[in-house]
Amino acid sequence: KIFFCYLSFLIIIDIVFNGVSLLSIVKTSRHWLFLFFLYVVARYPKKILSKALTITLWIVVIISAMILLESVLDIDILFKREVDSLGVLRGKLPPYYGIFFSILVYANYWGYNKTKQYLLLAVLVLPQLLSATRSVALAIFLGILLYIYFFSKNKLKAYCKILCAFTFLGVLLFSIPGLRQRMLGVQEEFKKTNSKEITVEGNTTFRIALLSERYEYLKKHPQYLLFGLGNVHERDFPEIFEIGLYDEERGRTVQLDTGDIVWAFLLLRLGIVGVFLFALAFFYIIRLLLRQNDDIMAIAL
Repeated sequence: KIFFCYLSFLIIIDIVFNGVSLLSIVKTSRHWLFLFFLYVVARYPKKILSKALTITLWIVVIISAMILLESVLDIDILFKREVDSLGVLRGKLPPYYGIFFSILVYANYWGYNKTKQYLLLAVLVLPQLLSATRSVALAIFLGILLYIYFFSKNKLKAYCKILCAFTFLGVLLFSIPGLRQRMLGVQEEFKKTNSKEITVEGNTTFRIALLSERYEYLKKHPQYLLFGLGNVHERDFPEIFEIGLYDEERGRTVQLDTGDIVWAFLLLRLGIVGVFLFALAFFYIIRLLLRQNDDIMAIAL
């Protein structure tokens, strides 16, 4: 509630003092409506939610299976693979819902037989790993660990499973070439960040340099550093930043709404005060979900 009050405060400031149009405010702040998801879902009957989840599961499974098939056959028809800055051929990233459903399928939320359960798990997890996205692999791993910890009646057995899971993760990370290269590559990138001048040679150094450039700009404007730039539209913001993704529509570097690193976006839009309140809201939701440690869906979320 405090975070939404802060967002409302920024909107009022933009309208009254900054002359930002109502249309720009709607376009730049509508994504925050997704935070109402938990409140809306909590009011739906479990039967309806279960049916919606089942339909969504099979949509994600079909997409993931198609991506996996193209990776195995080494073809690019519907989903194009790309070589990143480290020279790693990365598979097309499947829907992020696959992370959520991987945990539910592992927990056998739908009560499928073992063969169907493990087949679905493979179809959901393998494309995620072949995308060589480190955060995705970590999210799936942590979700399964939480399930093992909270739902194992025998804690000693749970700790043994967790130890086996860590071992399996280590083997998995170094058996998939893309993930192995990216895990090893990040060490080299962190070494470069210790120098006074950051050389952008990979995702990690690129994101640090992007965040650093935007932070340096905000430091020159204390009001922006504290409360952010508010709801000014991307098209109305002057070209100040050089580091970032290329905006094909406007023929310049994306200035505000970069999707590559969320902290840069949050800091620019909300300022330090907003980032602090957002972090509080985030951890509050995590705390609420962990309190429901007897609910598989809460653990997956």
